[in-house]
Amino acid sequence: MKRLLRPAYWWPGMDDAITNHVKFCLPCQDSAKAHKTIVPDGGPIDKPDRPWSKLAIDITGPFATAPHNQRFIVVLIDYFSSYPEVLLTGETSSPRIIKWPTEVFDRFGNPDTLVSDNGSSFVSKEMKEFLATRDIRQECVPLYEPRRNGKVEVFNRTLKHAAQTFEADKKSFENGIQQTLFSYRATPNEKRDSPAKLLLGRNIRTNFQPRQSMDKPGTIPDFMANRGHHTTFRKHFKVGDLHVVRIRLLHVPKGKSPFTSTFRIDKVVGNFTYRLDNGKIWTARNLVPFRHPPPAAVEVSGHA
Repeated sequence: MKRLLRPAYWWPGMDDAITNHVKFCLPCQDSAKAHKTIVPDGGPIDKPDRPWSKLAIDITGPFATAPHNQRFIVVLIDYFSSYPEVLLTGETSSPRIIKWPTEVFDRFGNPDTLVSDNGSSFVSKEMKEFLATRDIRQECVPLYEPRRNGKVEVFNRTLKHAAQTFEADKKSFENGIQQTLFSYRATPNEKRDSPAKLLLGRNIRTNFQPRQSMDKPGTIPDFMANRGHHTTFRKHFKVGDLHVVRIRLLHVPKGKSPFTSTFRIDKVVGNFTYRLDNGKIWTARNLVPFRHPPPAAVEVSGHA
C-alpha cells in the first residue's frame, strides 16, 4: 500500500499512518501472510533480458471459497516484469488451458520460452503441438521441485493470502482476484518500476493516484524511497496484556482463514506456554496477536 500511495501523496507521518491501518485491518490479519520469499535453487529460471521473453505457467487451487466454475486459477507470469495474467476456471484439461494462452498471446505476442511443471495439462500432446505451432520452447522443472519455478509459486502464494483476505472482508471471489491483480500490476518494486511499467512501458493509474501525478519524476521523496522496512514479531505474552490471541489451525482449505475465533490469555503456565480463557493450553508458536482497531482510527480505502 505504501508503494501505491507514495507516487501521488505525502503527509507527515504517512508511513506510520499506513502501517497502523494495515496492522489493525481485520481482513489483513485474517490472511496470515508470511513474508518468507521462495528462493529458487537453480534450474531453468534465469531472468531474461527483455519483457515477455520467458513466461511461467501454473495451476493453483482448488479454492474452497470460490464458485465451482472458478475453483482453479491458471497463472501466467512474465519473468522479466513479474506482470501476471490469470484465468478462473473449473476445468483444467489441456484444451481449456490452451484456449486461454491463445487469447493472451494474441494480445501480447508469443514468448520465447514457457516454463511449467510436469502436470498433465502442460505435458500433453495437445500442449506440445500448440507450443510448436507458435515456435515457443517449453522448459519443465524437475519432478517434485516446484520451488524451481519460484516466480509463479511466489505469486500463487500471493493469490492464496489475498483469497483469505477478501473472504474475511465478504468480497466475491472474482472481484477480489481482480482487485489483487490490479494492485499487484501497479505496485512499484524496490527500483520504483511496477510490473505494468516494465511490460507496457507506462504506469497504470490506480484509485490512489490523481491524473496529473502519473509518470512525473520526483514524486517520491528520496528519503522515503531509500528507506528499508522491517517487521518484528514478539511471541512472549503476559496475563493482563491487551493482546487477544487466535489459534493457528494446521489444515485449512485454500481461501479460508487459518485462525479460530479470539481468546484471551488467562494464565502463564510456563516458558512461552499459556492457558487461554477456554481452559486449553497452547505454546506461543501456536498463538497469533489479534489487534482491535483503535476507536478513533482513520479509515483508509483499500487493504494490503
